[in-house]
Order: sequence, then structure tokens, then C-alpha cells
Amino acid sequence: MPGEPFELAPYAHAPQEMDDFLRERYASVVRVVALAVGDPVLAEDAVQEACARCWSRLQRGQSFDNIGAWITRASLNYSKDLFRRKQVEARYRQRHAGDDRAPAHDNAQLDRVGMKLAINRLPRRQREVIVLHYYSDLSVVEIADLLEISPSTVKTALVRGRSAIADADGVGSPVEEG
Repeated sequence: MPGEPFELAPYAHAPQEMDDFLRERYASVVRVVALAVGDPVLAEDAVQEACARCWSRLQRGQSFDNIGAWITRASLNYSKDLFRRKQVEARYRQRHAGDDRAPAHDNAQLDRVGMKLAINRLPRRQREVIVLHYYSDLSVVEIADLLEISPSTVKTALVRGRSAIADADGVGSPVEEG
């Protein structure tokens, strides 16, 4: 089931930090990436790929300051690559099927309502920042480090994202400003 914690095979000798991540944070990272990209299946694939890449690096002796942050960032990057690939495939199929209309979104955005729909309508950077800030509870500085952007860029994306969400029909701001 998507987002379920990993169960390591009995023969696998995972470094403790990877084992801890898989048992304690895997599901929450899948949820965060799913909210950021708008597709839970794509998110699951991306997080699994990031975990595999992290495992490979650990086996070669590389160490990480924060495995969870590394896997989250790698998952977001990989999901962007997968999303682009899906868009190209959809355009290719339409072109060769003789359909000149714009590609249809294959995710369930039309079925989503409220906050999830409003978040999915945001540009990629705003969506990532909003999800990381409000759903992963990361600070501006932590988000800036994770996404490798400046704190002022994070703040700008938060302001614009909150504004876009507030302007969406019938949807308020993700949190009340205090």
C-alpha cells in the first residue's frame, strides 16, 4: 500500500539511520511529496527511487547529515523528472493519435476540492514551499537549505502561494496568521 513503512528483508543489513528513516519517516515523506506533486503514485515511485539511491550511497561509504532531508529533496527532484517525462509521453500519444487538443491531466485534480485542489494549482516552487512549510512543519531556513534557494525566495513563494490559495474560490489561507 502506498506510503506504508518499509519492511526490510531479514538479510538486509541497513545502517541504523536508514533503518530508522524507513520505519519512522518514510510514510510522511511520501505524503509530503504526494502533496507537492499532486500524484500519490508518482510520489511513492520517487521516494522509493530516492531511498534506493541513498542506500547505494551509504553502501559506498557516503554519509549524510540528515537522511530524511536528502531523501525528500531527491524525491522532489526525481518526481519532477517523472512528471516531465509523463507530459512528453502524453503529448507524443496525442500527436500520434491525431488529437490536436492540449494534453489532459491524468491525475485526479478534477475530483479534488478545497485545499488540496488549491495547492495543486500553485506553480511548482510555491507548491513545494507551502507543503514543506505547512505539512512538514519546516522553517524558512530549513526549506531554503533543502531546496537550495535563498530564504527570501522561500518567503516570497510562501506569500505568493498563500495569496493564490486565499484567492481560490471558497478556499482560505492554509493557516491563520497570528
